[in-house]
Amino acid sequence: MDENKLTEFLLDQNVDFKERENSVTLLCPKCSCWKLDIRKDEFNFICYKCSESDNIRGPNCSKILSEI
Repeated sequence: MDENKLTEFLLDQNVDFKERENSVTLLCPKCSCWKLDIRKDEFNFICYKCSESDNIRGPNCSKILSEI
């Protein structure tokens, strides 16, 4: 998946997101805060609010996108 496909996918699924130069920011399905970032180039994801307690981060965004 290239970076354009990620934003196209989110638009097709009617998911609200904020696009930045290198990432997109989404509402985290765990903590409901706008702290979930997905890198456009590597598709790594992290929620900056709950990453410490719930380990919401990883190398592949497919799992977290399926929860959204």
